Amino acid sequence: MIRRLGSLSLWYSVSMKCRYVAIVAALAVTADVVLVHTVTPMSIGPLGVLAFFVCLYVATASCCYLVMVAARRVAMRVVRHNMYRGLASVTPLKLYYYASIIGLIPVILLGMQSIGGVTAWDVLLLMLFLGLGCFYIHKRF
Repeated sequence: MIRRLGSLSLWYSVSMKCRYVAIVAALAVTADVVLVHTVTPMSIGPLGVLAFFVCLYVATASCCYLVMVAARRVAMRVVRHNMYRGLASVTPLKLYYYASIIGLIPVILLGMQSIGGVTAWDVLLLMLFLGLGCFYIHKRF
């Protein structure tokens, strides 16, 4: 089902956004792989470590966004019409906000691992942070 929006279809515009996000994710993963295989953390310096963490964040947030958009599309095709309105209210911008919070998890875990290890308590606090972030997004947007 394609809804027309002027001369462009809504499906095409969402599909193009997903393509751009996928390209950005692929570039970020490529940059991370190149950084990991060509230099050591001691030789690259603090700016290189920052670049690695930024690329990791961009890659994970982009992948989370793509997974959530795909799950939303599948759910909108599967659910009944009376539940459709609830799924339609989840905008791509809201999915982006959710993905930006979820995309921080690997970066935070890797940062905690690099300075002293990850315990169950740290993971529990990280899940609390994730829950609070998602709750804020749900209530605010």
